Amino acid sequence: VSKKVVSVTTNAGVSTIVYEAVIKNYSTTNKAYNVQAVDALGVSFAGASVDSASVASVSGPLTVNPSFNGTSDTNLLTGADTLNEGQVATLRITALISSASGTYNNSITASAASSLGGVVSTLDVSNNGDLADPNGDQNPSGIGEDVPTPVVLNAPIIAVVKRAVGVVSLGSDIYEVTYLVIFKNLSSVSTAYN
Repeated sequence: VSKKVVSVTTNAGVSTIVYEAVIKNYSTTNKAYNVQAVDALGVSFAGASVDSASVASVSGPLTVNPSFNGTSDTNLLTGADTLNEGQVATLRITALISSASGTYNNSITASAASSLGGVVSTLDVSNNGDLADPNGDQNPSGIGEDVPTPVVLNAPIIAVVKRAVGVVSLGSDIYEVTYLVIFKNLSSVSTAYN
């Protein structure tokens, strides 16, 4: 499995992240049955809020799980489909994340059985980028081939400066003080609202 960030947009403090995942059966002699892929966005974005998530099929024979939300339902697929030898499927995952600031790493874990309805016989954790098997040895689970996909999200950074600009004595130790308060968003990528 490979996974990459296609786009990130932030509006009103909510980041929309679009990922693309490619699931491939690397076997030249065996089908992959009951293919499943799990994406636990709630774990990956700990400390932030996963407001919603969805998955769509871009290409290939795998049926997406319409109930996927990345938190209480992390299965991207129905788990009932087969990938033939060398066959590829591409998924598009869209997540809306709020209250996020920092770098978040995300991975998908794909699994399949060697027989229809059989027990899971193979697992692979996604690799960041376009290639699940960068060394080309037909084993996408090799050393260094399970690098998480990072995304950097920045929340607005608010700075406040306050200073007295005028003092008027009203007599008997009573003063009217005028203050100047300056607010500034120090973030170059996120707009501050409300």
